[in-house]
Amino acid sequence: MRSLILATFACLAVVAAFGQDDGMGGYNAMRADYIGEVTGSIEDGSFDTMSGGVEITLMSDDPGRKPVPIRARTMTFAYGASGGRPSRIAMQGSVHVNHPVAAVNADKAEWDFERGEMVFTGNVVMNSDRMKNVQCEELVLNFNDGRYRMTKVKAELALPRESPDAAPADPALLRESHVTDWTGLVNTLKQQAAAEAASPGKHVITLLDAETRGILTSAPTETIVANREKLLKQLNKVMSNPKLYNEAAWAGVALDDEAKALLDKQDRAPEELTRLNRLLLRAAYPAYIAAP
Repeated sequence: MRSLILATFACLAVVAAFGQDDGMGGYNAMRADYIGEVTGSIEDGSFDTMSGGVEITLMSDDPGRKPVPIRARTMTFAYGASGGRPSRIAMQGSVHVNHPVAAVNADKAEWDFERGEMVFTGNVVMNSDRMKNVQCEELVLNFNDGRYRMTKVKAELALPRESPDAAPADPALLRESHVTDWTGLVNTLKQQAAAEAASPGKHVITLLDAETRGILTSAPTETIVANREKLLKQLNKVMSNPKLYNEAAWAGVALDDEAKALLDKQDRAPEELTRLNRLLLRAAYPAYIAAP
């Protein structure tokens, strides 16, 4: 019964004690979801330790700020000279923090409210949108600016990627799904680039940047297809290039009436240029590129 009473006081005191924003990066309340056992003072509502499994959640009045669940086997609280609000919390045993910036697991963590930082040590593992299973000796997570600092890191880094099928601003530009056979397209571009005769592929490759040209002419097809985002981005740059049409390159390609009309037009708007170039690529590679 005494433990239940203390736990109830602790729940109320936790929310009250964290009513200020300092060191919490916009989180102005903390909810006690579960406390196995708590020790503290009934008179002033303060608490010294929480043990037996502790689960708390940081909350904010801002509906756009996600709650931050925090778990540990024990939490020990320290107070400044003025008392009241804790100045530091030491956590031990299966520490887990699910912050919007990253989810972190560690053996220990110390939360310093004056700095607004939580320092993780002991078997630290962090996961975020761009980094998976990051292992480090120490991780400092800053609640104020949402940044982190790590030492002695082992990680799998995922570079930022554009959504492969996100709709471009110009509807004539290519999406990944508009290329119906990436392997066929890459093989054809390779073959045309290596041939002596003028062709759409030989001309297209001259308009790519040096890095993409080198990859397209020397890397295996399966490697290029597996990393096709780079080629797709370059092809869309080519689609905005007024030099895509070359009479010798397209000499053997049958163009439809719309493409011919746009070729004859003297002053084309930017969207007309990209549509023309999409039609040119479609005409050159009907088996690989969908109609606009």
